[in-house]
Amino acid sequence: MRDCRSRKRSALLFHSLETPVWERRLFERSINDVKARLQLKATTSWTWLGLLDGSSAWHAAFLNHAVGQSELLRNLATLRQRIVLDDESFDRRLIAGLAGGGDVDVAEEVFRYVSEAKSTFASSGSLDWSSTYPPFEWRLRDQPGFRVQPSQDGKQLELSVRPGKGGLVAARLLRTPAAPFEIRISHRIAPAEQVRDVRLQLTCASETIPFYDERLSRGANGFRIEALPADCDHVVLGINARAWSGRSALGGTIDSIEIASLPD
Repeated sequence: MRDCRSRKRSALLFHSLETPVWERRLFERSINDVKARLQLKATTSWTWLGLLDGSSAWHAAFLNHAVGQSELLRNLATLRQRIVLDDESFDRRLIAGLAGGGDVDVAEEVFRYVSEAKSTFASSGSLDWSSTYPPFEWRLRDQPGFRVQPSQDGKQLELSVRPGKGGLVAARLLRTPAAPFEIRISHRIAPAEQVRDVRLQLTCASETIPFYDERLSRGANGFRIEALPADCDHVVLGINARAWSGRSALGGTIDSIEIASLPD
């Protein structure tokens, strides 16, 4: 039954492609070969990568099929750093899939490769508002009445929350800074009396409940973190915002978020 489903999925990959019959037959042989090699727990030779040289339409179709299968992700991560590929959607799905499955270090390797990052993703200094490759860059909420987005000049995040809406509006995965450290947030969110309904939350990547959850106040804010939970190598920095029913909408900007080391 499983092989039958796999053959059907393979056929669907070509449903909308104008591909010669001979190439479809090559696809059927090649996809099984490539998938079998990707399923090896320890791939020792990658000489077969000529099968994915980008010369045929099925190559991209296969990769986008394979990235949806969790058991292939680790070897796909190695493969990705050995082939030339211009497919931002595939890279996003691969990075998010690895991180979501707990392979955060492997996901970081792929992120650094595809983004050409010169160092590990930020754990100190001012954070930019890039959102191409979450979770190492921002995952931003984009729903009617519940949205955050970079400003036109890219220097701020613009926040908009209608009454009755709320939750995690922006989140980014960081390599956990050494404690103690301070998170400094500058914002212009209004109305002023509802700023307390916006919160900074820190959650270990392997957990779902924040270990740090504090309300914002007007203007510039400094949040000092003295200690961290054990086994918390990566942390999700989240902004949670809520506009309660019967009250005004929340709006304004988050101007900057900075992480600063502090002396012991």
